[in-house]
Parts: sequence; C-alpha cells; structure tokens
Amino acid sequence: MTKMDPQPVYHKKGKVIAPGPNNPVGVRYVAYVQIGTGEYAIHGTAWPNWVKLRAAVRLGCIRMLNNDVIQVYNRIKVGTPVVVTKN
Repeated sequence: MTKMDPQPVYHKKGKVIAPGPNNPVGVRYVAYVQIGTGEYAIHGTAWPNWVKLRAAVRLGCIRMLNNDVIQVYNRIKVGTPVVVTKN
C-alpha cells in the first residue's frame, strides 16, 4: 500500500465530490500502485451493484462493498504488500 485515505475526496474532470456514501470511491481508499500522477487503488463504491454484478475490477482499481473495504482498511497499513493476480 502506498497511501491510505479514511475519507476520500473524489476528483475527476473538475468535479469534486466530498467524502461519504455517495462518493464514487466509497468510504475508504487504499492506493497500491503509483504511476506518475496516477494511481490504482482498492476502494469502496457508491454503487454496490457494480461490485456484485459487473465491475469489481475496472481500470486497474479494485472495488469493494463499503463495509468490506472498511474491514480491510482497519487491518492494513502503508507498506503492506499487495499482489494482484489474474484468475
């Protein structure tokens, strides 16, 4: 893990969404790879059906249900190794 944010603010194309359950990256954000100014992360989501039905992994990020990502967040720290494999 390279960065952890307990109350992520979402920024995209000039749009800013405050922390909370309506935030596209959910209620916790854990970056695991930094590439230039971009990063890939494990995070929650405002749309739990995305996780359950179609897009738990997309564009390099791993989406989790907010309650699940809170559990992971509480058990790790910056520097925890992450291994992403293809199933």
